[in-house]
Amino acid sequence: PYTHLAYTSGAGKEQHLNLTHAQQFTPQWYFSTDFRLISAPGNYQNQRNDLNTLVSKLEYNTRNHRYHAMLAFGHYKYRNRHNGGILNDSLFLSNSESDPGVIPVNLASASSVNRNTGWVLRHRLSLRKSDGNTDAAPAWLPRTLSHMASVSNQYRNYLDSDPGNDIYGAILKDSTTTFDSTGLRLFTNTVSLTNAGT
Repeated sequence: PYTHLAYTSGAGKEQHLNLTHAQQFTPQWYFSTDFRLISAPGNYQNQRNDLNTLVSKLEYNTRNHRYHAMLAFGHYKYRNRHNGGILNDSLFLSNSESDPGVIPVNLASASSVNRNTGWVLRHRLSLRKSDGNTDAAPAWLPRTLSHMASVSNQYRNYLDSDPGNDIYGAILKDSTTTFDSTGLRLFTNTVSLTNAGT
C-alpha cells in the first residue's frame, strides 16, 4: 500500500490538505483514492473560497488478463463568496487602512456553489486468448469488446440575502432574497468493438 498525506498552511489562514492512498489487495483487485481540500478566507470581507475534491477508483483484472473492469467515483465542490469589490476605492488608493478586512465591500452576503458528482463504469473483454500467437486470426476481426457507462450531476447556485443592493440594478422577482440555480444530469452509454491491442 501507498499513502501520502500533505498539509500546508499559508498567510491569512489559507490551508491545503491532500490525502492519497493506493493499495493492491490481491493480484486481481486494486483500489485508489485521492482527497484534496483548499480553504482560503481571503483578505477582504466575504472573500472566502473553499474547494474539495474526491476521486476513488476500484479495478479488477482476471488472472488471464482477458477481462478488466474499473469503477470510479468523483466529487467536486467549490464554494465561493462574492463581495463585488470594495465599496469605495479611496481607502485602497490612500493606503490609510492597514487591515483590508475592515474595508466595506459591495456585497456582504452573496455566495455561489458549484458541485459535480459522477460515476463511471468501464470494462473490457479480450476476445482472443493471450497465447502470443498474433497470426491465429485475421487482423480485421475484433479483438476487444468494451463498454462504458457514466452518470454525472452538475449543479450551480447563487445566493444573496440582500438583493436590493444597487450593484444588481433592477430587482427581477424578490427583493428579500436571491436564489438562482441551474443543474444538469448527464448519462452516457457506449459499447464498442475494436481490433486494436488491449
